[in-house]
Amino acid sequence: LDFKKAGACNIMVSAVSILAGYDQGQTSFKDAFTPAHYSAYVIGEIVTAGLLSAAHFLTECWVHDRCSEMLGWRADRTTLQAAHRMLSLLCDAVACVDHKLCMVSPSPQLSAMMMSSANLVGKPFMNFLCKDEDRRRFDSFIQSATDLSAVPSASNECADSPVSSLHVSLRDSAGLPFEVELFHVTMQNE
Repeated sequence: LDFKKAGACNIMVSAVSILAGYDQGQTSFKDAFTPAHYSAYVIGEIVTAGLLSAAHFLTECWVHDRCSEMLGWRADRTTLQAAHRMLSLLCDAVACVDHKLCMVSPSPQLSAMMMSSANLVGKPFMNFLCKDEDRRRFDSFIQSATDLSAVPSASNECADSPVSSLHVSLRDSAGLPFEVELFHVTMQNE
């Protein structure tokens, strides 16, 4: 889609129609064809060309927005996959959580660490923490990491906050605690 080309074509077609309409009106209607009729015909052609140009422009804008949205989603998805692969190399388990800290995708490694075969998707990560003190520290840890990542930098991207970790105890399926070191990476939705 190219609004400029479509608009130019609409103007040329309208100009040809106006000229052809005048000649056709002269020969077909002879006495009944008056300048008032021709003026109405010209105005109709101009309005039609304008409406078609507006329709082309709006369609082009809509398609551009949808494509940008799709490409942005792909870039976000690719970034998330790259981060997940990198963390998988460095960590025993990787868990993706939403803004409410609920699991958004399966984590077979975390399930294995917790000796659980249950589906963890939709479960709040806080429920896996063993102690109330760990829950408070985890909440504070996530809040401070989220606050730091939300501060824009001079390059208009998220600020480069230092990666930090938190030592907590998780609870396995039998209720037994085991020590882990958590790392947190915030992925911004745009």
